[in-house]
Amino acid sequence: MNLKEIVKKAIRKELDGTSENWVRFSRLALILRRDGIKIKAGYFDKNPDFRIYRTENINVFYVTLPDKLPQNNTKHPPIRKRVSQSRKVISKAVNKPPQPKLTPDQINSPESLEQAFLDILICLTENQLNHFIQPEIFGNQFYYIYQKPIRQVIKEFFPNKKLKNVLNESSLFLVRESSKDSNKWEVAIAKLVKQVF
Repeated sequence: MNLKEIVKKAIRKELDGTSENWVRFSRLALILRRDGIKIKAGYFDKNPDFRIYRTENINVFYVTLPDKLPQNNTKHPPIRKRVSQSRKVISKAVNKPPQPKLTPDQINSPESLEQAFLDILICLTENQLNHFIQPEIFGNQFYYIYQKPIRQVIKEFFPNKKLKNVLNESSLFLVRESSKDSNKWEVAIAKLVKQVF
């Protein structure tokens, strides 16, 4: 079976039995990677066998097959798909974060800082299983909510540690090497990731 047929089969398997029309590229890439297949985003550009739907975030797009789209609609419909199930794309969460459980004044201990970190990850992932967040997005969200740089707050409770070390030492979080760049790292809620595997 050639690559095109493998990708089509993976998309069909992911969409069959659901009311969804689209698969997020990152999800599709993860499914294929489990089978030892690496696929790049560029594979879908101008490929007549697939349709793509781009979002405001250039790193987030969705893929489907032509026969999964309504026949009378040549434009891409609003995505009814994974976004509705996971409620929000990360970019939306960054732009419109929900109210945090803790106010900046309530972050007064290592435990309350850990709770603030957990709240941010929940906000960013909306409990998407196996969803990892890059530290830049995590730090931006922290600043957006608490109006303080994350490093400044960490130094109050952990003077000689960096964000990665603090997260790594907590059983609530899972820190791993980035799947996109081996020189970077990303974080997820450990309980959610463990439920997948």
